[in-house]
Amino acid sequence: EEPLIPQAKLNEDARKVIVNIFCLTKTASILEPITGSGVVISDKGVILTNAHVAQYFLLKDYKIPGFLDCVVRGGSPAKPLYKVEILYLPPAWIDKNAQNIRLDSPKGTGEDDYALLYITEPTQPGAELPKSILATSFDVGTKYINTNEPVLIASYPAGFLSGLDVTKNFWMTSSVARMMQIFTFRETPPYTEDAFSLGGTILAQEGASGGGVFSLKTGKLLGLIATSVLGGKTDERDLRAVTLRHIDESIQKYTGENLETFLSGDLKQKSAVFNGAVAPQLTQILTDILDK
Repeated sequence: EEPLIPQAKLNEDARKVIVNIFCLTKTASILEPITGSGVVISDKGVILTNAHVAQYFLLKDYKIPGFLDCVVRGGSPAKPLYKVEILYLPPAWIDKNAQNIRLDSPKGTGEDDYALLYITEPTQPGAELPKSILATSFDVGTKYINTNEPVLIASYPAGFLSGLDVTKNFWMTSSVARMMQIFTFRETPPYTEDAFSLGGTILAQEGASGGGVFSLKTGKLLGLIATSVLGGKTDERDLRAVTLRHIDESIQKYTGENLETFLSGDLKQKSAVFNGAVAPQLTQILTDILDK
């Protein structure tokens, strides 16, 4: 048996790379304050989160310019740190799930439910971005994806908080759990390890989406919290994460590059291409549904 990393050490490391993605709307609207989590996965300033969190960045100018103001926050309580833009979001996810944007608690499998955000500037006027941003390493293999495997989960759950608490007094939460079940998104073999459940934990609530699942053996990021099958209390809920393996395979399928290669490229240019060529069509799909 491989020795486990001391929980306190892993917890401390994880808390440095987990962020809160927080959006407020300019006018009262169908979109309440939006909050989700993310994990910094590249020292060039790339945050991995869910597509169902990042889709709101596509609506920043819905109805009026600057309609939605989103920032990335860190620490406990969460303080504003960075402004970001979408670097990549799988169009296939929007095609399949856009109609859920009006629902309070949309259900999804987690397939293709990831996005990459790129840090563009600090929120503090006049401040400069650090040359390198603290990031976690990730594991796209499946050696540590087994039932009963111990993991640390960290995110910013907000299910039971008021809007004011989320705005002013919002704390990160982390807990140790075990993988319960492994799921595949494939209908036919070879079956792949695409998602896993973590049972009922304190983190099984809204806002936890986009949080990280870290191996207690390697300290690396293994999964991204994507959905919770909601019951009443948090211990009756089942928190689910998509594997980095699935994200790696998905981004390869859509862009021709695996995650590591994608992150090693010219991110400013990739972001410009996505936001110039792809994002407007995705924004249109979401806007059409909101305007119905």
